[in-house]
Amino acid sequence: MYDRQRTWARRMPPIRFKSDWDVKIIPPYCGAAARFVVEKGGLKVSVYADVDGSLGWFGNAEHSSPYWEIYPLRGDTWRCALDDTESLVKHIEQSFKEREENV
Repeated sequence: MYDRQRTWARRMPPIRFKSDWDVKIIPPYCGAAARFVVEKGGLKVSVYADVDGSLGWFGNAEHSSPYWEIYPLRGDTWRCALDDTESLVKHIEQSFKEREENV
């Protein structure tokens, strides 16, 4: 188990968060490799990394690829490849914007 964690710790990409976001790291559970919550203006977005398909599926029908999942976005979840942190940040921002507009 420890070797698997070390391998994924090295493979986790850095994420450049927006300066007005607060990021709270939380312990991973239910099979996630990493979890955190992004907070802005009283709103929260939940984020986790699934590296082995234990929480869901991302990729082609034959093989799940490592991915990030955020919630909520348009009232549902949204996923992107683990190394696509630019899209991750963009969609976290989109989650905040859509909910700020509905307040």
